[in-house]
Amino acid sequence: MTEDPAPDARSQAASTDFVDFVVKSTDRLWPLALREAGSDFHTAEDILQDTFLRMFRLWDRISLREGSLHTYARKAVRSAVVDLYRRNGCGRVEPSASLPDAVARTTYGSIPGAEELSDLSVLALEAIERLPPQQQRAVTLLYLHEMPIADVAEAMGVKPESVGRYLRAATKTLETMLVSAGKDVAR
Repeated sequence: MTEDPAPDARSQAASTDFVDFVVKSTDRLWPLALREAGSDFHTAEDILQDTFLRMFRLWDRISLREGSLHTYARKAVRSAVVDLYRRNGCGRVEPSASLPDAVARTTYGSIPGAEELSDLSVLALEAIERLPPQQQRAVTLLYLHEMPIADVAEAMGVKPESVGRYLRAATKTLETMLVSAGKDVAR
């Protein structure tokens, strides 16, 4: 009795599809994982690896679903963060007012392409971290994840008009922070 070669062909095609998805989506998921990991690059890498491992295990089912695989991946990143912190007992972090300069340079220096980041870019990233949660999330989703406003509104559970208000308030706050730091802000 001979085996049907179709399952191997299907699994090979699914594997190729998954590899293509990982290659295309890593750049889009990295900022989210990094943000969720509190700018810890090693933890962000663990989160992405865990996300992709989970998705690979379910790839045959989730690749056939209606909707965006990227949306599923963003939810999987958040789920991986929760599981990581539960598993490692990392929920008890002592906050500090600011990072020492050496740590801040090391942290941002690990961002791919960070050597090209200007002081203004690093200052802007630090300013975004100090925004109120809703404003921070709106800015992160719209500008770092390049999501349309409608998708940002859906992800935040608010109306698109509310996203616009959060973005306008965030823009004013960021501009004030950067100007007070002595940086020229061009619109």
